[in-house]
Amino acid sequence: MVDVYAISIDEEISGEKLNKLLSAISEEKRERISCFRFKRDILRSMYGELLVRYIVSKRKRIDFDDIKFVYNTYGKPYIKDISDLYFNVSHSGKWVACAFGQMEVGIDIELIRDIDIEIARDFLAPPEYDSLMKRTDYARLEYFYDLWTLKESYIKWTGKGLSIPLSSFRIVQCNSSSEIRVFNNEKVRLKQFLLDKEYKMSVCSEESCINEPVILSADFIENVTG
Repeated sequence: MVDVYAISIDEEISGEKLNKLLSAISEEKRERISCFRFKRDILRSMYGELLVRYIVSKRKRIDFDDIKFVYNTYGKPYIKDISDLYFNVSHSGKWVACAFGQMEVGIDIELIRDIDIEIARDFLAPPEYDSLMKRTDYARLEYFYDLWTLKESYIKWTGKGLSIPLSSFRIVQCNSSSEIRVFNNEKVRLKQFLLDKEYKMSVCSEESCINEPVILSADFIENVTG
């Protein structure tokens, strides 16, 4: 079973509160985000780790500060010394989302922004691109982000990230059901959620059940971090 959590972040955060929350994440993450130019990027990355620490500490009953991370060759994070809980984080705009499961999992959330739709040629398989171009106006933009998040969630599930070209595989919806699959891959299933009308979010897992997202308040972090 896959559980999905999301928080909506507020950029109007005091310097004192920000520093307090930064002290609750790993030194490695603090060093990495210290180079970020924009405050919103710092907040999204910080809240992503805080959300993971909160869920892991709650489920495994271990101290917030005792959670350590390790990374595979492609940079996908795992929880050190815990082999039965996998996670994946994504953030865009005001949302930070994370999926947890007992097997590999991938998640992607994207704010729907206007784009030059011609870039779709570089990221979609030919049948996907043909289907996209049959749509018009906003429906075309929405469908692009449907495919984008589904594909991103899949490559994040693999743990290999963008070393797998997005155009090298295609997404299909089964005619007999609402199931969404990766063509020629029967292992995984994909599921989309309407978290916010201005966003698209997709989750990928081998597990049969992917639960509806649980929306948490960013304020809960203060209580957890003390």
